[in-house]
Amino acid sequence: IKIRNVVSTFHNNAEQKNIPNFLVVLASYFTSITEFFGGILLIIGLFHRIVPIVLGINLLIVTMAFSFLKPIWDMQHVFPRIVLLVFIFFLSSYFYFGLDILIFKN
Repeated sequence: IKIRNVVSTFHNNAEQKNIPNFLVVLASYFTSITEFFGGILLIIGLFHRIVPIVLGINLLIVTMAFSFLKPIWDMQHVFPRIVLLVFIFFLSSYFYFGLDILIFKN
């Protein structure tokens, strides 16, 4: 899926809610890029303490975006991400096998 397809998916709903197009484009690019590179960095094991914080900010942006399109109490999109992020936060405290440990030894 290309980012422009993500933008076009949300464009009609955002236009009905009078949300500016540049905001939809900015949010789509930010969330797509942070989820992609954040996932890669977590798989590799680099910056395992910083990446969950960036993904948490990403989750806040996604939550706000979905709350404009659908009521926030419908947790269909948000709840799985929250569970995954909490799991990653707990895992990053006990993460000893990533490249961070090998590269940045104290």
